[in-house]
Amino acid sequence: MPFQIGATEHDHGVVAERLDVGSYCYFRVVQPQGSSLWVATLRSPIAVGADVDVTIFARRETFDSPRLSRRFTHLAFGRVAPAKN
Repeated sequence: MPFQIGATEHDHGVVAERLDVGSYCYFRVVQPQGSSLWVATLRSPIAVGADVDVTIFARRETFDSPRLSRRFTHLAFGRVAPAKN
């Protein structure tokens, strides 16, 4: 399925999991309502447990990562940054 590119979206949450692959990171961000969002972004020093702001530029359904040998049912692509309190 192609990338879904639309209006930039913003979200917030806590990093629950981090997977490093080459120059990229995959973060599982748990949102305040309890749902999880996987976000692919450039490698970052953000650690598990960090409170973050997410800017989403595109989404993809059913994304396969050969390097991780993993399929993401839903994957967002964007920027993950420390939350501005």
